[in-house]
Parts: sequence; C-alpha cells; structure tokens
Amino acid sequence: MSTQDKSAQIARIQEQLKALIAERQRLELEIKEAERIKAEVQGLPPETEVYKSTGPVLYKTTIQEVLSGLDKYKEELQERVVVYQSQESALKAEVERIRRSVVVSSKPETDEA
Repeated sequence: MSTQDKSAQIARIQEQLKALIAERQRLELEIKEAERIKAEVQGLPPETEVYKSTGPVLYKTTIQEVLSGLDKYKEELQERVVVYQSQESALKAEVERIRRSVVVSSKPETDEA
C-alpha cells in the first residue's frame, strides 16, 4: 500500500473517529440529563401526580416507576458509551499502526560500504 493510500486510510478512520466521539459525547449529555431529571423527580412530594409520555400517549404513573425507568435508560446509555469508547480505542490504535508503517516505509535505506 502506498503512502498516499495509507494517508487516505488514516483520513477515513479519523472521520469515523470524529463521528464516534460526537455520538459518545451526545450519549454522555443524555446521561447527565437523565441524572438531572432523576434528581428533580426524587425531590417531588410523594403525593405528586406524575405522567409519562410514550410516543403520542401520556399516561399516569408513579414516581418509583419514573425513577426505575430513568435508571434503566441511564444504564443502557452507559453500556453504549462503553462500546463507543472501545471502538474509539480500536480506531486510534489502527491510526497509530498505519502511521508507524508510513514512518517505517519512508525511512531511507542506508548503504554501508
């Protein structure tokens, strides 16, 4: 593979990495939002009527069900973040591997007489 091909491959991987990082950061923001909402719900008086939206339907639920749902949602998001972090590490390692191969292949041969 030529140096130009390797450079193009690095650029493609970096674009994938950029998209992956953006998605991971979006998920992390959702986790923080879920934590904020959970704190607000926990601060509600027990007799407060709570409603949950599922698509176009709004239905009455309990505070405990809302908290449980938020915990489950947050856990799912955290699992996805871990997967994205693993993919990020793999892509970074691949970029580094390609860069090293470019450096090695571009070093001039030394002639010893």
